[in-house]
Amino acid sequence: MGLSKDTHIGPYLVVDFKKTVQEEEIRYCKTHPKLKQGSAKFCSECGGEIIVEVLKKEEKDGIFDILEGTEFEDDFMDSKYLADEICIPNKSCYYLGDEVEEIDCQTIEKELSEFLVENRECLEFIKTKVNSVAVKYGCFYIYG
Repeated sequence: MGLSKDTHIGPYLVVDFKKTVQEEEIRYCKTHPKLKQGSAKFCSECGGEIIVEVLKKEEKDGIFDILEGTEFEDDFMDSKYLADEICIPNKSCYYLGDEVEEIDCQTIEKELSEFLVENRECLEFIKTKVNSVAVKYGCFYIYG
């Protein structure tokens, strides 16, 4: 097993994902807490009353949760080891060849403009599923 390090240079998303609350019902007997009780009202072992607790677990959606099963499923991925809110395009945004290339303001504006045009429908879809989304341009490492 190895570790890879890639450099992303180009547009990316900063997403404020919505939180979802999952509820799980836990049923147990005070005397026999490890014994599975099913839907019974009384313990099958001692006849004691079954205690019912509802545990609430708050989770944030991720980009995969939002895009899975849609035509945009493969358009973005999470950044794995960066903040959960950062999502990067699955396709290369900016390729540095064997020679040094300058990245100036015009390059950044062009890349952002092309990104917004190419991903317009996907971005509109994402906006309907999250609290907010911002398109940024930057350079960072991605570890895999």
